[in-house]
This record gives sequence, C-alpha cells and structure tokens, in this order.
Amino acid sequence: MKKFRELVKTALFMLFVVAGFYACQESDRLTIGSDDGLPPGPPTLVDTMLFNGGARIYYNIPSDKDLLSIDAEYTAANGEVRRFSVSYYTDSLDVLGMTEQTVVRLYAMDRAGNKSTVVPIIIKPLESAVSQVFDSLDVKAGFDALVVSWKNLQQQPVNVFAKINYTQQGVAREVTSVFTSRNSVERQFINNLTGVNTVDVTVYVEDRFGNVSASRNKQLALFQDVVIPKDNWTLPDPNDTIGGIPMAFGDLLEGKNRFVIDGKIDFGNSVNYMHTGHWQGRTGNRDDGNQWNFIIDLGDTYELSRIVTHQGHHVTNNNDPNLQRGEYYQGYNVAIYDMYVWVGAGDPRLQPWNEAGWEFVSRHRIDTPTGVTTAQLVKLGHAGDEAILYPDNPRFTPPTRWFRYEALNSFSGNYTEPYGSWLSEITLYGKKK
Repeated sequence: MKKFRELVKTALFMLFVVAGFYACQESDRLTIGSDDGLPPGPPTLVDTMLFNGGARIYYNIPSDKDLLSIDAEYTAANGEVRRFSVSYYTDSLDVLGMTEQTVVRLYAMDRAGNKSTVVPIIIKPLESAVSQVFDSLDVKAGFDALVVSWKNLQQQPVNVFAKINYTQQGVAREVTSVFTSRNSVERQFINNLTGVNTVDVTVYVEDRFGNVSASRNKQLALFQDVVIPKDNWTLPDPNDTIGGIPMAFGDLLEGKNRFVIDGKIDFGNSVNYMHTGHWQGRTGNRDDGNQWNFIIDLGDTYELSRIVTHQGHHVTNNNDPNLQRGEYYQGYNVAIYDMYVWVGAGDPRLQPWNEAGWEFVSRHRIDTPTGVTTAQLVKLGHAGDEAILYPDNPRFTPPTRWFRYEALNSFSGNYTEPYGSWLSEITLYGKKK
C-alpha cells in the first residue's frame, strides 16, 4: 500500500510538471511581443480561387510566435470597408460580397494589435450571387396568389423582396414580402389575394453584405378558381380498373376510402382516414413499389387548378390534440404523390386496358416544417397542404371528369420508404367547364 501511494504521488507530480511545461509554453506564446510594438511578417500570396461574388485566397503563414490572425479587407462601392479574418493556423481565407473587380488588402495581425505590411491582391470575381439570383428571379400569377421562383446555384444566403400593390374589397393595399433562402432552387407563394384581379409587383434581391440588385416590375392578372363541391363525387370500388389503373383499397381496419371525400378531417382521436395497410400496390402485390392510386369521379367536367390534402393525425389519447403532433409530417402519411387527369376519349370505366388516356399533371412533395413549435406544426398539419397542379406555370388542367392521385413515398425514412398508407382528405379547386 505504501508503494502504491508513492506511485500515485509520483504520477501526480509528473502530471503537474507536464501541465506546467505546456502552460508555460502557451503563456510564452501569448506574452511574447504582446507589447513590443513589432509588427508580424506579412502572409505570402500563393494562389487565388475565384467564385461567385468573391474569392478564396491561399497564402503562406508568417512564422511570428505572437501571430493572432490573417485578415483581409476591401472597400465596397458604397464606401463600406468589409473585413474578413481567420485564425493563425489557417492557410486560406474567403473574401465575399464583391460585385466588381476589387483590390483586396491582405495582412497579418499579432496579439498586441500590430499589423503587418499589406499585400494588395486584385480580385475579379465571377458573377455575384445577387446578380445570378436576380437573372433567374421570376414572378407569375397564381390562383388568388403570386408564385415567386428563383435559382441560387452557389447557395449563398440571399433575401428576395416582393413589393406588391393591389386593391382588395375596395381598399388599396401595399405589402412587401421578404423570402430568405440559400436553397439552389426555390419557389415561394404570396397567398391571401382572394378577390384581387390585378397586382402590381416589384421584385429584387439583396445579400447579407447589403448588395442590392436591379428591380423587375410586372403587372399580373390573377387566376380565379373555387372549391369544387364534393356533393356529386363518387369513388370506384377497390380494385375496379379505371383506364387501366386499379382503385386503391383503403378500407383496412378502421380506414375507409369514402372518408377521403367526406369533407371531414382526421384530428385528435376522431377516425377519418383511409388506410392501405402499408402494402397495397397498383396490382395489390408487395413487389409493386407499394404505390396505390386514389381515383375520383367528379360527377361533372371541370378544369382543375389546386389541391389541398390532409394527413392523418391519429391521436389516440384524450389530451389536447392541438398540442399533440400525432402522425403529422412523419410515419406513413403520404409525403410524395403524382397527379393525373383523364383526357382520353370515352368513359375510362369502359377502357380498363388504356392507361394512355391519363395525362400526367405534376409531382408534389410535402415538406416538413422546420423551426416551429409542436403547436405550430399541428396547426399547419390541421390546415392541410396546398399545391398548385402546375407550379412552374400556373394554369388550369384540360377539362376532365376524373382525377387520379398516386401515392409514392411516405415521410418515413426521410421520404425514402414507399409505404405511404394514410390519407385523410382531398379537396380540389378549379372551375366548371
């Protein structure tokens, strides 16, 4: 036991010695030259790599012991000095926010605040992110809405502004919407324009450095549509073939196909959804990709414009359903689906062999909300997910009596599992032919 205690004392002593050694080394590094007034040596330029609105500067790091950082700065067209800095062990530095050829001043700083001599570097960046985004920025008329879309191939953070003027119910209004994104492809909607005929809209782009693009102005006449009444809607029986496509079996357990068009939304512990049992494919086989089709006879001829779908909430306890996520935006609720309308000649019920009569409309993915509380997520799920049938170029479908909804993937497995089996409600917008 005595030898063990001596070994412990020796080990602790050696630990304190080693720790003290490195502490002294770092202390020396921190204090050497901290008030000597001697500037560090400058970094030596090695290379530059240009990209949109900036460049990456590569350099050799000076060997000064009291070196703190490598810095770069330039003066923007508006007179603002923009500075960028990295720690002393990094051998490259990104300089951003440029819109034209610029002289960048590269230098080193030590811990006393001494600055090295400046290394001037002429940078002629590729097209700025602001300019690139603005070139692709477009705004189109939607259904009681505007559709704003753009591309941001460099995925740099930008703000897209849309200033709109319109008259609604006799009142002149001016509203500015701001969309912040760094997605490579983005589409946003300005909604709640019910009853608005014409909108004057101006769009432009700004980045985080204050660079602002030119502006683009349009006057757009909005499309008008209405909710298609469900009174005359009917459904084929499960596995009935309509134009070569079998109708889904959604009557598993408590699920029923008819619940999807009854105007009632599954919420809390009310049971109001269809349920395919995770396996009902187009042919009823597990090996058929687990896709299924829900086909609606609209009862008359319509030109369709929008769809609103509701997921199954499926909360089984008696607590406040407004605070319970349930199955919203997860599990086996349908997250990706395709849409079709029948444009073939004749009645599709009499053409069980002819899939060619179905015209593909578009594919839609329901994105999971981010940055929201559970209560907010439940509110969004309860409101339903709206999609324009032709999002890239809003318009009405060809006249049709038959609408087809093909479920592809669920939210499970980050949209990868083809086991979408839950659906609560489908609502369609358009106009009667």
